[in-house]
Amino acid sequence: MSDNDRKTYSKTYAFLIAVGVAGAFLTAVAAAIDDRVHPFFFSVSAAGGGSLVGAAVSLILSKVFEPPQVDEIRSMLDGAKTQIAKFLADSIDENRRMLSSIASIPLLANDDQVCKYRKLYHGYLWSHADEQEVWKYRIFDFNASRVPGHLHATVPIWVVHGGTEIFHYDGFRCDEHLVLVGRPDDPREPWVVQIFPCGCRVQDGSPLAGLAFFTTSDNKPVVSPTLLSPTLLARRTELGPVDPSESAAIMALWRKHFDKFITINFKV
Repeated sequence: MSDNDRKTYSKTYAFLIAVGVAGAFLTAVAAAIDDRVHPFFFSVSAAGGGSLVGAAVSLILSKVFEPPQVDEIRSMLDGAKTQIAKFLADSIDENRRMLSSIASIPLLANDDQVCKYRKLYHGYLWSHADEQEVWKYRIFDFNASRVPGHLHATVPIWVVHGGTEIFHYDGFRCDEHLVLVGRPDDPREPWVVQIFPCGCRVQDGSPLAGLAFFTTSDNKPVVSPTLLSPTLLARRTELGPVDPSESAAIMALWRKHFDKFITINFKV
């Protein structure tokens, strides 16, 4: 074999080994992906990696074995590639069906209508602490999670007995209204629903004023004022009760923005 032939063979083997390494890398990526969270990327990585490894092995073997053996191996690899292609096509169809079913959920909106609310909001809830009525401060960071069609935030909530409780909030735009549903980490705790009537009309960075429906620590269902604001409304920057001296100003702000859009046509 001449020097040129040796160089050609060396380059060929180097290329085929590189193809095989690329296929192995894609296969490793597929193994690292959670197929329940990213089924499409898992399918593409697994199928692409398998195809590249198969092609590299096939071509390398064609340099080593006799033609009859190579034909048999190639036949086996062709069958494997056919199965991979079928698996990929089935996965794509399943992903399309899944996306179609998600898109048909009534509470999910066009993401263009939701994305402008993906920001950090300062939340204030009228509640109780140490046997007195206070505004409780918490933070809703909807910018931290980008789930198409609705808002999501993990919100730590200050509790009287010390520490925090975690609530997972999902936000839905229902026409011009904003609805937040809070699910506690602790399944024994009650859920919280906050409704901001006409909250999606607010365009100037003003607070969103609404009502919260929740159950108190002594198991009493209540309806209470709540606010979402892109700016701080009190001096407190840590989770917990706002200074009582600021309560009247925040309540006046809530009433101002709540009454702007809402008319209550009944008396309690």
